[in-house]
Amino acid sequence: MLKMRLERPRMIGVFCLLFILTNCINKYVLSVLKFTFPTIFQGWQTLVGALVLHLLMLSGKLDFSLKTLNSLYICIFREDVALWLPSMFFFVGTIYAGSRALASLPVPVFFAFQNLASVISLTVDVILKSKVNVWSYIFNMALVVSSIGVAKTDPQNNTDGYFWVCYHVLSLGAYSTYQKLIKGRLKLRPAGRLYCNYVYSMILFAPASYFLGEALEASKFPHLYFAKFYICCGLSGILGVFLSLVVIQLEPLLESSGISLDFLSSAAKIITSVLSLVIFPFTLTVPYVSWLAINLLASLFSEELLPLAHPSNSNVVENT
Repeated sequence: MLKMRLERPRMIGVFCLLFILTNCINKYVLSVLKFTFPTIFQGWQTLVGALVLHLLMLSGKLDFSLKTLNSLYICIFREDVALWLPSMFFFVGTIYAGSRALASLPVPVFFAFQNLASVISLTVDVILKSKVNVWSYIFNMALVVSSIGVAKTDPQNNTDGYFWVCYHVLSLGAYSTYQKLIKGRLKLRPAGRLYCNYVYSMILFAPASYFLGEALEASKFPHLYFAKFYICCGLSGILGVFLSLVVIQLEPLLESSGISLDFLSSAAKIITSVLSLVIFPFTLTVPYVSWLAINLLASLFSEELLPLAHPSNSNVVENT
């Protein structure tokens, strides 16, 4: 127990650091370097993720609970992987749309709309007749109202960015909802799910980059021969997969602490949003900042009160 208490703060610190670095580096590549080729960028990230996970599995550091995982052909046709297949599809939509949205929108705005996935989760809980704390209704309604306020007061008003962030939220909500529907039936461990997500995404993005013409356009990218581009892309892929692995390890450590992973993610989003104001150019107005602050603060409690009141109904939405 003492070891767990000592390990928990360290893991929380590592999670926050990886979360901040991963999102800031992604934003830098997508908006500052303007590498707006999501099939290539996400294809690279998922390739790195799959390789890292596979190496960890071969070294015995991870157990995917699939003895035949060395053979991708057999893995794909296993019953558990087949059951997880819709989640892989939603995962692709989530990271593709997220990449398009983050390239166009400021980091705080991206997070503010991403928080709407909590509203989808709450709606599903109501439909499934799960017990929901009344405060969760209030804070989730605050998320909806503040998101509308952010869009209405945005001085830049990037329509394309808002379209893709809405697609990102719907995909993230579908990903979370499907996990609830198959809860108890899926025996595939979290690391195995992550591995299958990466492999499936990599298989889809590779031909898509060619057929969508992004591979040809990327060959003309002005920063293609700059070291900073490759360093950032490499860090993005490596930090991203380790962030996901930390989430997997951190979840059981938080179960007995009264702190949900959603709460921790919301806190990390606030820290990252504040730092992004210093790192990236951002047009500010008083109403705009006010709505963003309401949204990010409301997200701290939109799901945190649920697991405290009803531990059996606690839900953790994975970060992508």
